[in-house]
Amino acid sequence: MHQAFILLCITSLITLLVAYLVTNNMISNKAGFCIYLLSIFIVSFIYQPVAGGDLGRYFKMLDIMKYLPFTSMNGYATDPELFVTNFIFWIIAKSGIYHLLPAISTTTVYGVGYYLISDYLVRIKDRNPFGLMLVLQFMQLPLIPIIENVRNIWAFSIIILAIYREIIQKRKNLFTYVMYIVPCFMHSSAFVLVLFRIILPLVGKLVFVLPLVLIFIRQFINFLFVHQDKLPSLFASAISKGYTYLWNNTSNEWLSYVNTSSFFKVQKIMEMSFTLVFILMFFIIRKQLTRDSALFSDFLYLVLLSVIACNIFEAPHYWRYYAASMLMIPVFILSVKFTKNRMAFYILKYFYVLASLFMFMLNTWNTYSTYS
Repeated sequence: MHQAFILLCITSLITLLVAYLVTNNMISNKAGFCIYLLSIFIVSFIYQPVAGGDLGRYFKMLDIMKYLPFTSMNGYATDPELFVTNFIFWIIAKSGIYHLLPAISTTTVYGVGYYLISDYLVRIKDRNPFGLMLVLQFMQLPLIPIIENVRNIWAFSIIILAIYREIIQKRKNLFTYVMYIVPCFMHSSAFVLVLFRIILPLVGKLVFVLPLVLIFIRQFINFLFVHQDKLPSLFASAISKGYTYLWNNTSNEWLSYVNTSSFFKVQKIMEMSFTLVFILMFFIIRKQLTRDSALFSDFLYLVLLSVIACNIFEAPHYWRYYAASMLMIPVFILSVKFTKNRMAFYILKYFYVLASLFMFMLNTWNTYSTYS
């Protein structure tokens, strides 16, 4: 039996156990957090990368980087602008423990998801939904692809935590602002989420206009690519990567597999459909949310729009934004609980349950059929 499938089953059982124990006050929230993260860390650490995947490619990079001096490490693993990633890769290469790379990145992603749920429930003084929300979030997140991906969703999760700290927790300190900056030097796509934070005050006024912008995403990327020499290097790098994705200047073998894969066809339909429903619920609920919840939901809205925007790319980049949105969806649903529109809350909650069941079946199918 495939190792990835076994690891997914084990982690699923541990998640159910932690959810049950914490919800029934058999262990503390902090103990549950430690058990959950330790299980994610161990599973990610013992996972063996598949041939041709991102993680396997990164391990090969580490094989070479362990012989490089510090002065030569920047720009080898990724672009020179992404020096944080280059430095992390170099440190792990020198340690010789390559599996720390997926273990640390994956644990960060799931740790952020757990923290957002548990902290928000403390704020609203209601622990009862914890177990359900944790299990549903786990079902939505594709464990093995997140382990394989490493950089992108890792950078996204750090920015999401920064958003939560600033907007919900009101921790507007140096540490929070550093959490916005560092991910931009880990993956070029992280700049998009930081840009979302910059324009966040305008979302309320443009909430119905922004979906129309998606129509011109292709032209917008082409225009910026032509004028990228006039842009800051970090932003230019993100535009260049987007242009590459737009015109499919990537592995033909990979794109051929994506275009013929039943899994990716079903995944795209499901994630796009679920995203549209969440966006619709956002429109229905937004005006009834508190100011802080509305701002946080506005950021979630922008990430959900990014899922739809990725429809122009042949490669399945949409799943990264979908996974990022699923880190925030539990907070959105819990904030809706306190609105006057009770019917909308129950529809959203039960839809989330149904969508999570479908996504877990999809993730299980992908894990069993793709990873060995």
